[in-house]
Amino acid sequence: MTYIFVYNCILVELQDIMVKTSQLDMIRPNYRGTLTISSRDKRLSATVPCQVFPGTLCTVRMRPLRCFLIPGDVIDELILEMFDSCNNHVEEGEEVSLKLEGFHLLDQIGSTRKVDRHGLVNLSGLLRVEAGYGAKVELSIYTAEKMVFKEEFQTAERELKVVSGVPNCCVAGSSLCDIVFEVIDPEGVVDQNIHGQHNTLKLSSETLILSDTVQYSFCEGRCIVPSIPVPQEPGIFRLVAYHTHHPELKTSFEVSVLRAPKMELVSIPEPVETFYSPSSSNKDILFQDSSPCVPDHMYNFFKIILNNNLKRLEDDLLQVGLQIQEHEDRLSMLNNHKESTRKEIFDLRARIEPQSLNQINHLTNAKHQIEKQIEEKVGTAAAVFANLSKSIQIQEPQKYFMQDVLGLVALLGTVDDDRVSRILGDYLGEDYMLAVVCMSSKTASALERYSEDGNIYYESPLHEAAAALGMTIKRRCPVIFLDDIRPYTGRLEDSNQSRKLALPHPCLPCGKPPPGFTGYAVNMINLDVHHLNTRTAAGHGLRETLYYRLFGDLQVYETRAHMKEADACIKQHGAVSLDGGIKRGNGIIFLGGCETGVRFPVVGPHTRTILSQCTLEVMKQIENKKSEMEAIEAELDKETEAHVRVMMKFRRKKQRLEESLEEMKPLCNGQLLEYNTSPKS
Repeated sequence: MTYIFVYNCILVELQDIMVKTSQLDMIRPNYRGTLTISSRDKRLSATVPCQVFPGTLCTVRMRPLRCFLIPGDVIDELILEMFDSCNNHVEEGEEVSLKLEGFHLLDQIGSTRKVDRHGLVNLSGLLRVEAGYGAKVELSIYTAEKMVFKEEFQTAERELKVVSGVPNCCVAGSSLCDIVFEVIDPEGVVDQNIHGQHNTLKLSSETLILSDTVQYSFCEGRCIVPSIPVPQEPGIFRLVAYHTHHPELKTSFEVSVLRAPKMELVSIPEPVETFYSPSSSNKDILFQDSSPCVPDHMYNFFKIILNNNLKRLEDDLLQVGLQIQEHEDRLSMLNNHKESTRKEIFDLRARIEPQSLNQINHLTNAKHQIEKQIEEKVGTAAAVFANLSKSIQIQEPQKYFMQDVLGLVALLGTVDDDRVSRILGDYLGEDYMLAVVCMSSKTASALERYSEDGNIYYESPLHEAAAALGMTIKRRCPVIFLDDIRPYTGRLEDSNQSRKLALPHPCLPCGKPPPGFTGYAVNMINLDVHHLNTRTAAGHGLRETLYYRLFGDLQVYETRAHMKEADACIKQHGAVSLDGGIKRGNGIIFLGGCETGVRFPVVGPHTRTILSQCTLEVMKQIENKKSEMEAIEAELDKETEAHVRVMMKFRRKKQRLEESLEEMKPLCNGQLLEYNTSPKS
């Protein structure tokens, strides 16, 4: 760099000037500045307007994650900050390459990413942990084929153990019953998150051919295998059990198989007189007497009693067998339904452009994280609705009371930025984020009914639905009905989908716009694709009704300092700042930082495109099919557990029937069974 300037006939030439600063973020994004060069006593000076840019990527900082990652989980917040050698955020649009070991990217953009306007690469909701338990995973960042960042993580450790049901030895040709397996953490605590249709156990053995299609579901970290056949030949029976999707979770055990004792039939040449001894055990009901013959009426009497008992046991066994058939038919139907739904989703996705598919993936993952959070809100109506949105797909939705319910506030829209999500969620508070949104007051009133003395009538639809799910509602729940909201009636911005409100920009008394103003909260909500065309009877959309009712003219600023500076132009609904400040109307501010409560799903602007009406309809169908798939999988879990219980019941009744048949043999055949464990000569 060379500068030449003249002062009082003195020619000054400056060469090879290097200027360093860490404050370029203050003049983002245009990076226009002024360079002033002066002597120490300020007598000589020159001012030069200049355009400056940050340096190339040198350092990457990552906000810390939790200590151990869980296989299969999606990392809900992973933000990488990109800095040059002077600690400035690098320029927007700079490309970096990701190298992943043990992670999987959920979108379709690929490993090359661009830095956003804040100097960040936001991977929140985009990385799923693919490595198994007890493994290392790795994230590396490259620029111009040079690695500038590398971070290793450890997945959680788990162990599969047999806790009961395995004997030291057993008889050849018999069965091992009710073998219990558990997945435990290093502290020995059962991991109850190992649960459901995607967590199953398989068995293998070198000495016995086992069906490759049979899998056993885990229930809250525990799996019970009802029956395992034992080989027909004596020897050592070794069995290996492993998690279907995480083969690193495996265990094995051995059982000594013994030859079954042999039985000989000893004939009794002629009947002997018998009698029943009340003091004897159930099995010893026949005794010899000195009399050489049995009266016919006594012989027939015992046969009638035992035959009636046998008939009752056979009828019971038949009924349980019919129940097994019903469950197996139901499982077959659900599996066929699941497969056909999966194919329908595949066919629908084939009709959408890759960029739109990327938007679907982002939206689905972001909403799924919030849905899981809501489902854990025990005792709330929101948790019931979150579960109902899955379960009603299997039932008859046209007859269901949710027909006119739009959903929960937290799930009816998304935002572009994690900071916006946090502060708007804090501003509304958990009650309003979990509020139920209906089209009309009639629907809202039908959810819950009351007795004449004002007590809740627990047989009303909402409470009956909760009971059917094994849940209860103990907390109050706001219900918002759109038809009774006084809507925004002003002008809308020119947009055929978003319908943003054309609110006037705030203005300071001096006539200038307040610094740091980023927009109105009501316009920062991106409407869910399902509800872009939702209208009230008067023709108003969600933004003019629901979100205008919740936010009004709430202003959003970058920092608390900006919000304080704009105090004169903040109106009735107040303002918030992205660093956690909240001001409600005149005279009320909230201290403290953002709380980790229920938030809006975050879908970055780079993944959002303008979609055609046809694409919107297909996206809606895909989301409906995915909800249907989740419902099918939940029903499969329940049906599998019911099938296991009925199979156990069937084995018990079968065993009782076999015991009764053994008891009847001496009477029916005129023979007594005598056990002889020594081999025949």
